[in-house]
Amino acid sequence: MARVVVLQRIVPTYRMPIFRRLANELGWQIVFGRNVPNENLALGSGESFLHPVDYKSWSSNGTSRYVVPMRQILDTFKPDAIIAEGALGLTSTWELGARRAWGGPLLLFWTIGYDPNRPRDRGNMALRQWPYVLAYAPADALVLYGHDGADFLRRFYANKPMFVARNTIDVEALQHHRDQTTAATKVGRPELLTIGRLNANKNFASLVRSFLTFRQSCPDAVLKIIGDGPDRASVEAAAGDQLGKSVRLLGASFDEAETARHMLSADLFVMTGRIGLAINHALAYDLPVMAFERVPNGPQHGSEISYLVDGVTGFAVREAGEDGFSRKLSALFSNGHDWKNQLRPGLRDYVQKNLVIDRMLDGFRAADNFVAERLKDRRQPART
Repeated sequence: MARVVVLQRIVPTYRMPIFRRLANELGWQIVFGRNVPNENLALGSGESFLHPVDYKSWSSNGTSRYVVPMRQILDTFKPDAIIAEGALGLTSTWELGARRAWGGPLLLFWTIGYDPNRPRDRGNMALRQWPYVLAYAPADALVLYGHDGADFLRRFYANKPMFVARNTIDVEALQHHRDQTTAATKVGRPELLTIGRLNANKNFASLVRSFLTFRQSCPDAVLKIIGDGPDRASVEAAAGDQLGKSVRLLGASFDEAETARHMLSADLFVMTGRIGLAINHALAYDLPVMAFERVPNGPQHGSEISYLVDGVTGFAVREAGEDGFSRKLSALFSNGHDWKNQLRPGLRDYVQKNLVIDRMLDGFRAADNFVAERLKDRRQPART
């Protein structure tokens, strides 16, 4: 079995089921920054496959730029291959590429493949995405969150092996909550729900404004927001006199059993900003999702937006802007239609086929087979 190290900045709790499976099935070890601040309750102990080391911050403007002690890691684990987070702010991204050029361990980057906040079209891409393209050049292969990242990078690396490990969470654990939890008492018809940290890229204030416009045609509607963060004041201001009435800020929730009650009572999950893994969370509860497509001047989604299949897992909004979002809501609920019940069979089928952990592991298993084959080729005696 190849010695494989997964190198990460942090280990958020939602990644633990995936890392546990990688350790148990493939023997991979997880190395991460012991001292990196984060909002996701990273776990640094209690699991034999987790190995915290000290990273050193090289910037005062956030928590994304760190010096990673690669020599210490290589000396300790002597890996045959490293699957590294492909972040530009980690010195490991650049050092591992240089080491690979001089015979270092096999190198795979695990990444979305691009910066979602920068354009990827051919006209503007050259000046904005080139740092990522350059950083990934020395890698033997790439592990991508979705097919969009693979398609983008194949423009530059037509022959580099790429494996898609569909970005997900432990939806089966969430489905257990779905099946064992009693729904909260419904407070609106329809009842809309959103979950996430209240920050700029989620744009919850815009969601509130769209909702209040929609409510003019559907006065019994209620919007619940689970989350907290730096934009709370702007969200409250957007709600105005409807705060605590039709717009209910429930605060951050770290209790999935409590979150499940609201997921089950809701009719639709809504997001006007970048959606991320919140879409997986909602779909695990049979809750259809409504969000903007990747549209000009719209939210800069990552790979997860591909899980929004119009008419199957929810509804894609093609008309950018708050008015476009509110008009879509009005069109959906003008006759009181029960979309959640109608979409449930196809939505459940989609989740089981695409979003369970095994589908993510398929990409890692393919990467592990690639590493094994490359190592076998290395060990073959030279032909004479």
